[in-house]
Amino acid sequence: MFTEEQLNSYRKQAADFLQGLLDNVNTLEKSIPGSFDFSSYVTEHDKEHTCGTVCCMEGWVPKFYPQIAKWRFEGYNNGVFTHKNQKFEPTRVGIPISDSLWEALTVPEQQGFLWDELNLIDFINLESESSLELVTALWSKVITLIRAGQTDIRCHVNVDSQGNPYE
Repeated sequence: MFTEEQLNSYRKQAADFLQGLLDNVNTLEKSIPGSFDFSSYVTEHDKEHTCGTVCCMEGWVPKFYPQIAKWRFEGYNNGVFTHKNQKFEPTRVGIPISDSLWEALTVPEQQGFLWDELNLIDFINLESESSLELVTALWSKVITLIRAGQTDIRCHVNVDSQGNPYE
């Protein structure tokens, strides 16, 4: 269904995006201590709000990748969105990270996918109070697995139970 060349391309794109976001957030935290709060829900980095949206990592996407995402402020529907006004998910902007993997990396207590799909035996469960160090440890493990080719296609594209891709 997918060639090894396609899988390698997916892996590289996914790992590069995750590593870039992780590096940027770590650099920001060093220059502005306290700018990372995994449990916060705010919609923009400014003097009042020192983080992104839910789980912080996704919330920083518009700051570091404004070409693919933006913050949107509309009543209860605040958060990170694509420029087509869709809720941000990497696959919607051409980044091969499935919704399930993205959720496992950015939502507290949703790391079961990593256990089930990646057999990440020493996986880290992220609580809402998780530190950037803990988030970095988990992301680094996943990035290493992706780069090593130890991830299933379900980590890179959304596929149904028969393995057919969908958006």
